[in-house]
Amino acid sequence: MAIKFKYCRIQGRELAANTKTGKGIFSILNQMVTNGTMDEEDVGLFREIDYEDDYQVVVKVDENVVIEDVQKGWGPAVDPA
Repeated sequence: MAIKFKYCRIQGRELAANTKTGKGIFSILNQMVTNGTMDEEDVGLFREIDYEDDYQVVVKVDENVVIEDVQKGWGPAVDPA
C-alpha cells in the first residue's frame, strides 16, 4: 500500500501551549539550541537544515482537541510491578 501524503510531521510528547498538541521537531530542536543543550556540531547542522526551506508546514488546531490514550502495543512493554 503506497502512502499518498507529501509531508510528514514529526512531533514530540511535550505539548505546545498555543495548540495543545505535540511540539514539532523544529520547535524542539530550536529550544535545545536556545537552552544550550545541543552539541555545537549539531547546532551548525540544525541551522543549515532549518533556513533550507522558504516555508515550514505548521499545524493549526481548533479548540476542540481530543486526546486519546495510546493504543495497546504501540510502545515498549512496561512491567507494572
